[in-house]
Amino acid sequence: MNSQTLEKRESVQTVADQPDDSRLWDASDVARYIGASRSWVYHQAEAGRLPCIRILGFLRFDPQVVRAFVQAASSAPATVKNRAAAVASPGDTGR
Repeated sequence: MNSQTLEKRESVQTVADQPDDSRLWDASDVARYIGASRSWVYHQAEAGRLPCIRILGFLRFDPQVVRAFVQAASSAPATVKNRAAAVASPGDTGR
């Protein structure tokens, strides 16, 4: 296999690994885009922190909304209080 073939395969894999914007994303697509686990995506959506759409019990995500969510999260200042709130369990009062 020559270097051109290898480069072509790598670029095809990169394009194929990106979620498609012409449809709603599922949790796997969002996880791949964000670089998180599917479990994290489900937890954030169920907690109301990650906007989602329920269709017949399935969670789906608008790609534009996910991108806006990531943009807002990356531009928000990270404080110790925000980080602690993000990892605290629902019954934990932090005391």
